[in-house]
Amino acid sequence: MEKLSAFEKMQSETPFFQNVCHYTVSNIYKFQLTFLLKNPIFYLLPVSVLLCILVKAYQIALFVGIFLLVYYIFIPVLYYVSAKKTVERIKERNFGKNVENTVTFTENALYNTASGNTIGIEYGAVKKVMSFKDCYYIVTKTNQAFLISKEGFTMGDAAAFPAFLKEKTGKKVRP
Repeated sequence: MEKLSAFEKMQSETPFFQNVCHYTVSNIYKFQLTFLLKNPIFYLLPVSVLLCILVKAYQIALFVGIFLLVYYIFIPVLYYVSAKKTVERIKERNFGKNVENTVTFTENALYNTASGNTIGIEYGAVKKVMSFKDCYYIVTKTNQAFLISKEGFTMGDAAAFPAFLKEKTGKKVRP
C-alpha cells in the first residue's frame, strides 16, 4: 500500500476549521510584543525599582532602573529587527512573494500549507496553545509554531475554535 502525502491525507479528511494568515513584519512584531507583555519579568522589574526606592537602596534602584531603560528600549527594537529578518527569509524562500499560510483543522490533525507544501501535525504532538489579542499560537513538541489569525478564519465558527482545540489537543488554551 502506498503512503499518502500530507496533502493527500488532508484532502481525504473533512475540515472543521480553516485559517489564512499572512506573515508580515507587522503581524510577527505584534505577536512578539504581545508575548513580551505576558512575561512576568516585564512587570516585576519596575516593582523592584520602586521597592528599592522605598527602602532607600538608591544605588540598586539606579542600577535596576538603567537596566530597565535598556531592556524596554532594546527588546522592542530587537523584536522588530527579528520580525523584519523573518519576513525577508520567508520572501527569499518564496522568490520575493509574501507567504499566505493556510492551516486546516480536521478530525485527526492540523495541516499547514504554505508555498505549495503541506505538512500534517497530529493533535497529540501539540505542546501548548496560547491565545493573544489578534491570534492563537500553537506550539508542537518539536517546537514548530503556528500563528493563527483570529480574523483569518475562512471555514468554521471562530468563537468555537478554542473549545475545538482543547478537545482535540487536551491542552487548555492559555490566555
